[in-house]
Amino acid sequence: MTGVLHQMDRSGLPDPSEITDQTQRWVTQYSVPEWLITSLLDQRGAEKTEAILKVINQPANQSVRVNRTRLTVAQATEQLQADGYDVTASAVSENGLVLNGKPANHAELFKQGDITIQDESAMLPA
Repeated sequence: MTGVLHQMDRSGLPDPSEITDQTQRWVTQYSVPEWLITSLLDQRGAEKTEAILKVINQPANQSVRVNRTRLTVAQATEQLQADGYDVTASAVSENGLVLNGKPANHAELFKQGDITIQDESAMLPA
């Protein structure tokens, strides 16, 4: 591992735009294995494959459920925004919020038990 890092330090990282083979360029640019890119190209074509690759390494949304026995969704939204979070209402649950900006488990509301981290799909009624 140390040898690889020393080599990268000496010669730098390759510029993906200089790689002429599309598949190899995407392997480097998006850090996705060649077999996956080849499979996506076969199934979806180049345009859809690149669209998938552009979002595949993006972090998932942080969704939280508001404990409505302790506060309202509006109160939770207001406090989270005051704490520096970008807050969006859940598209699937009236008790849910989607947070961006910093980890949800750092929020005071989480530490106090006023919100819990929960995927939006798990908020759907059974």
